[in-house]
Amino acid sequence: MYSSRSALRAGTSPVPELELAPETHEVLNRATFQKNDLLHVLAGVKEAAKPTKSDTDGELVKKDSYGVSVKQWLEDVHPDPKLSTSAGKWRTEASKAFTDDGLSRSLFDLILAVALLRDHSRKTSDEVHGITGKTDHALLDAIWELLRSALTGPTPVALPVQRSAQGFLSIALCHHNVDGRIKELFRVHVWLPDGQRGVEAFRIHSHQCWGRSWILAGTATDHRVDVEALEEGDVREPTHETMRLDWGKGSRYTTDQKVSLARADGAGKLVFATERLADKETHGLDDSYCVPTMDYHYTEAPLHDVHATLFFFDGDLGYTHDAPILGPVGATLHPQARDPMGNSAVGLVDLAHAQRSLDVLKNKQGREHKGLAWGHAQRAITNAVYTCGALRGELLGESAYLHLVLKEPWKDSGLVGPYDGAPEILEELLRKTVPSQPRQLHIALQGELGSMYRRMGRLEDAGRAFQTQYDWARALDWQRGQHHAAGELGNVLLQRAQKNDRTVLAKAVALLSVSVEGLRSLKVMEFKRPQETAANATKLLATQAAKPCEPTARAAGNPDMQAEKTGDKGAAKEEANIPKTKEVEGLNVAPPHFEQLDVWEAFGRARLARCYTALGEHAKARSMAQASLKLADVLRDLSTATMVRELAEEALREAPEEPQSAELPV
Repeated sequence: MYSSRSALRAGTSPVPELELAPETHEVLNRATFQKNDLLHVLAGVKEAAKPTKSDTDGELVKKDSYGVSVKQWLEDVHPDPKLSTSAGKWRTEASKAFTDDGLSRSLFDLILAVALLRDHSRKTSDEVHGITGKTDHALLDAIWELLRSALTGPTPVALPVQRSAQGFLSIALCHHNVDGRIKELFRVHVWLPDGQRGVEAFRIHSHQCWGRSWILAGTATDHRVDVEALEEGDVREPTHETMRLDWGKGSRYTTDQKVSLARADGAGKLVFATERLADKETHGLDDSYCVPTMDYHYTEAPLHDVHATLFFFDGDLGYTHDAPILGPVGATLHPQARDPMGNSAVGLVDLAHAQRSLDVLKNKQGREHKGLAWGHAQRAITNAVYTCGALRGELLGESAYLHLVLKEPWKDSGLVGPYDGAPEILEELLRKTVPSQPRQLHIALQGELGSMYRRMGRLEDAGRAFQTQYDWARALDWQRGQHHAAGELGNVLLQRAQKNDRTVLAKAVALLSVSVEGLRSLKVMEFKRPQETAANATKLLATQAAKPCEPTARAAGNPDMQAEKTGDKGAAKEEANIPKTKEVEGLNVAPPHFEQLDVWEAFGRARLARCYTALGEHAKARSMAQASLKLADVLRDLSTATMVRELAEEALREAPEEPQSAELPV
């Protein structure tokens, strides 16, 4: 189990480690490695991490000293470089050697995870060359458990995160580059439920290296495409033009890229592309498939679901220097920002693990629950991601809200119906995924459990769940989670009061007041964040003289207009300094959108109005209801705005304006 980081850094106790499952120990005891195998992976991890400064998501050190302790220990522990030792024994000996060095132990878990994946791929590559196959679940679980220990444990290894042109976020684990060419590259790929899937016109691509994918969580469909160069005299209309990928350092890939460019440079070839429908495959939990070099393809992951994979680019099994992508005919330049917008390795791994755990539960317990229950549990993960929303260093960056507005589960297609069985699934998921110190995703999932109970009318269970959510958020000092939980607790008490328990009304008012004021303060504070992002993006592309062929869509939403509509002059003054959405040489730089904060505040004020009405304080009730209606005017989701208006207008009807008494003549 995880222990307190403050205690660890104070040196009050030996650095703990994540307890591995018995099945993981069995996998480790079967696999064997020579020390050179592990030294090889360590060198690649060092190259991938490129550590330069301290970071809250992990303990970074200067690159020159990165992994020195582990390297020195590996070189000294076994004089014979050809001596093979089980991975389990390697880990046991490393744990003893680094009892007080948590970062080295985390680093060693990362080395073992990559070594296991590398060894498995090299031994089974012939089996999956062009076909889909299942990977042993215990093996993939062991690799994943080691990665989680390394990246989310008490002293995690901090690794870079980048946004791919295909829309997913990648965590570089290990990278070997020889003379400018990729020799080996291991990454975690995570598609968020944020609707971002890259620009469709540029999605068909090829790889320099032979690649292999393992599905950790969710599902996606792999599409293979035949591409024919059109010769002179060919009467067919070209569908695309080939473009080369420029990483800003030529075609050499590094893990710290800020922007990449698809260029035609006048050398593009007109081509005719057709999908090979016979090779179209949908992959799920523990599936594995390969993508040979120069085999054009694209991956289609559901827009609002979580999908996660491990991917190995293996240059020893195939490499070509020029691996084109396809763009629209006549395209000249297309930039892709690699900025992860605040997403961290810790948050992405937490999310992928939650989805994987749900997939495993569904495989084991699928018959015990109705399909609708699984749908509600699945939606809880997506909702939890949006609850985490705009906080840097955890799950989603601000840009997610520009692509999808969170909807309540019953408004999603196929999720209209009872919740029977869904809370039990979510409780089991929480038991399997929450560490001793819950992080944002776990806190948000706890809130989703409370919401399920509230909608089912199980108010006592809902109150306990929201109280736990509040306590966890307070322990983490996560104000967004605290204010959300306080509002939900107040709503539960309001519903209890409506069931003739008026003794809780005063507490409901206190909780809802804390929530709405806290949310208001958060919005004012967080409006200042995009300035740095906009400035950095402008600097990145300032040197690009050519204009892109297809700028990305302009984001909706204008904070200034929202402040004007709400009539809050103080907030309007704060928001006046916020940069509008810009297109900088084709790169969309969006300020944060706080749709969810607006939704929570609007509902909170409407519910406060209902409380004041029940207490007979009609003036306060009318003031809160009117403030709620102003917020409803700026909500982009019409059904949510309608629900807010119904609550606020009902409070206004029940709190009539008191007539003013006429003055008597003297």
